[in-house]
Amino acid sequence: MRKNCVNGYKHAIPKPILLAHNVAGIRVTFNLIFGYPGETQSDREETFRTMSEVAREFPNVSFSPNVFTPYPGIPIWPQLRELGVHEPQSLKEWAELPQPGMLRP
Repeated sequence: MRKNCVNGYKHAIPKPILLAHNVAGIRVTFNLIFGYPGETQSDREETFRTMSEVAREFPNVSFSPNVFTPYPGIPIWPQLRELGVHEPQSLKEWAELPQPGMLRP
């Protein structure tokens, strides 16, 4: 499981809560970020498996996947620098930054 997940994805929302929302007709949407530096192929595969399991069991649940984009001024730049990601210092460097999902240390 990814280090940046709290308590592991499967334990983030207990099944009884998802079931209660399903019975009440309340839709639940999980926002996910893919391509975070340090994420592995194994992490992505585990996330996709979990998404499939949850979606099969709870028809009221949907997922809104997004691709990590290192916008200027985001508070995680210290963590990104630790991973070896260079923070652009000029508009030209920002323009040359790899496309979202392609960021690598």
